[in-house]
Amino acid sequence: MARTRAQEHADESKPKYSPKEPKPRGRTAATAEDQRKTTGRKDRKRNVDDVENAKDEQAPVSKKSKTADSTSTEDTKPNPSAVDMSKLDTILSSYGVHPLQDTSLPRRNEPTPETVLALLYLAMLSSARISHELAYKSLQCLIEAGYQDIETLKRSTWQERTEVLTKGGYTRYREKTATALGEMADFIEKEYGALYLNDGSPTQNLPLTPFTSTDNDLNNLLKKADSSPIKVRKLLQGIKGIGKVGTDIFFDVAQGIWPPLAPFIDPRSVETAKHCGLGSDVEALWDAVGKNPVEMCKLSSALTMVRLEKKEKEFRQNRAQSKISKAFPEAMETIKQTVAQNMGIKGSHEQVPEGQRFDLDDTPNLKGKVAVITGGSEGIGYGASHTLLSHGIEKLFILSVSKEVVDGSINAIKEEMGEETAKKVTWLECDLSDWKKVKQTADKIAGSTDRIDILINNAARGIMTYQLTDYGVDRHMAVNHMAHVILTSHLLPILKKTASNGNTVRISNQASNAHQATPSDTKFESLDELNRDLGPNGQYGRSKLAAILYSRYLNRHLTSSHPNILVNATHPGFVETKMSSQDIHEPYPLGGYAMSVGMAPLKKNIMQGCVSTVFAATATTKSGEYICPPAVPESGNAMAQDEQLGENLMKLTREIVKEKTYEDSAAKGCPFTDY
Repeated sequence: MARTRAQEHADESKPKYSPKEPKPRGRTAATAEDQRKTTGRKDRKRNVDDVENAKDEQAPVSKKSKTADSTSTEDTKPNPSAVDMSKLDTILSSYGVHPLQDTSLPRRNEPTPETVLALLYLAMLSSARISHELAYKSLQCLIEAGYQDIETLKRSTWQERTEVLTKGGYTRYREKTATALGEMADFIEKEYGALYLNDGSPTQNLPLTPFTSTDNDLNNLLKKADSSPIKVRKLLQGIKGIGKVGTDIFFDVAQGIWPPLAPFIDPRSVETAKHCGLGSDVEALWDAVGKNPVEMCKLSSALTMVRLEKKEKEFRQNRAQSKISKAFPEAMETIKQTVAQNMGIKGSHEQVPEGQRFDLDDTPNLKGKVAVITGGSEGIGYGASHTLLSHGIEKLFILSVSKEVVDGSINAIKEEMGEETAKKVTWLECDLSDWKKVKQTADKIAGSTDRIDILINNAARGIMTYQLTDYGVDRHMAVNHMAHVILTSHLLPILKKTASNGNTVRISNQASNAHQATPSDTKFESLDELNRDLGPNGQYGRSKLAAILYSRYLNRHLTSSHPNILVNATHPGFVETKMSSQDIHEPYPLGGYAMSVGMAPLKKNIMQGCVSTVFAATATTKSGEYICPPAVPESGNAMAQDEQLGENLMKLTREIVKEKTYEDSAAKGCPFTDY
C-alpha cells in the first residue's frame, strides 16, 4: 500500500470539521442486527472503479445543515435531499464494514474494555507511515496474542510484543511501538484504573452501553471526559503514541460504540465524500445514515478505504520507474568494476600516494568521544554515523528534519550493531532553514553533554531550483552555509572546553568540487547579490564554495588561537544519494536521468562517499584544508583560496543573521571576533 492514513493527514494544517459536543440522546443499547439499517447490504469490497462509475452530478447540499445537538422530531429524520442515497449505498455496500470485522474479537459491536482497547491499537498502528493492510494485520496479531486484555498486555515483555508486531509485518516501527504498548498499559492502569471505578450501576455517561466501568477500562476515559468529544480528544492525545492523526482515526472507528463521538469524518474523508458525489456536509451525511453511530462509523471507514485504494492504484501506476532505478545496485557495482577494468582505471584509493590513503577501517578508536552530525540519518551522513558508531563513539547527536528517516536508520543500526549501540544515538529534529530552531537545538546539545569532539556539518539542499526561506534569504545559502555557522558558533564554548582539556576537536564542513560552478563575479557583498537566481548548479555551487571559505576562515580566526581545534572542508566525490538520484529531477525533470540513471555506474556508494568526511572528522592532524577522496588535500579553485572573499562572506553572514533574527549576532550565533 502506497499511502497511509498518517501520510494523508501530514499536510493538513486545520481540520475542516470539528465535532460539536452533542447533548445526551438517551437511547438504549442496540444489538448489531438492530444497528444494521440495510439488510441487503453485502459485506464485500468492490474495486474502487465501481464507486467511480456510480458517480454522476452531485446532488445539491442543503444550505441549512442540521446539527447533532438537535432533538426535535424533524431533526431525527434522514434528509435524503441533501445526499444522493444511491451513491451512499454503493459506497457502503462496497466498503462499509466494521473496523474490527476481520478480527477474532467477540462482541466487537459493543463497548467492552477489549473492544475499546483494540480500536485504540488500530488508531496507533494506522497513524504510522505504513499501509492500512499492515496495520490491520498487526492488529489481528495483537488480538491473537490476547493483548486486547489489558492484564495480558501488562504481563508481556518488550521482546514478546516485538515478536508479535514482527509477525504482523510491522517491522519498521516494531521496537518503538512495542515500547509504546508497554507504556500504554502502565498509563491506562494509572489514569483509568480504580480511580474511576463506579458502584456497579449502569454508566450514566454511556447511554448506549449496558456495561459498567471496570478497573483498567478505557470506557473510563469517556466517563472522565463527561462524554465531551473535545475533552475525549484532549485525553486521547495524552496517551503516548496517539497524536492528532491517531485521535482522528480513533474517532472514525470508535464512534460506533462511543456514540457521543458521532458524527465524525476526518478531513481527508470529507474531501473523498465530496469527490464521490456525496457532498461535504457531515451533518447531511449524518442524517442520511439515520443518525446511527454504527452506520456513521462504517461510512467513515468506507470513505477511508475508497481514498487509500484510489491512491494505491495511482501509486502502482507511477512506481514502475522508481523500481527500475532501485532494482539493481549490485548490477551497478558490477558495471562500475567492469568499466574500470576494461579502461585500465585504478580506484581512487590506489591512485594516491601511500601516505595519503585512508580507509574507513583506519578510523581510530573513538571510545569516550562525542559527535554531532547534521543530516546523519541518510546518504553520506548515514555512512559517517555508521562508521563513528562502529568505532566506539560514546554518544552521537543526529540532527535531521525527518523522524521517519531517523527511525529507519536507527532500526538499521539496531539490526546490525545491536540495541546498546543504537542507544548511543540521540535524534534532534531540526529544520536548518529555521535559524532560531538551530540555536535552540544547539542549546539542547550543550545542555546534554560536557564535551564535543567531532562536529560534522553535512546536511544540505542539493542541486535544486531557486527558493527563498521565510527569512527572505536564498535557501541554499541559508541551509548549507548560514545554519551551520549558527550551529557551530553556539557549540563553540563546549568545543573550546573540550579542546582546552587536551583533546583534539575536529570540525568537518561538507563542500564539493561543484564549488567551481560559482559565478566568477561573486563578491558576497550584499543580500541582494546573495538572492540572485544563479540557476540550480550556481546556487548549489556557491553554497559549497562557502563551506570551503568558512573552513579556512575558522582556521585563521579560531585554530590560530586554539590549535587543538582543527577545521576542514571535504569533497565526497560522486555518490549515489537521494540528492543525486531523486532531487536532481526537481530542476531537471528529464535531464536529471543523465545523473540519476546514466551516470549510476560511476557513482560511489554511501560508505565510499563518506571516507573523506570521516578522515576529516577523526584522523587528520591538519587544519584549513579542502580534503578530497580519500584523504587528499587540494587547493580548490582561485575563489576557494581568496581570503578576502572569505572575510566578505562571513561579514555578510553576520549582518544577515543579526538582521533576520532580531538578535545581536543571533545571541552569539556568529561570534566572528570572539574566539
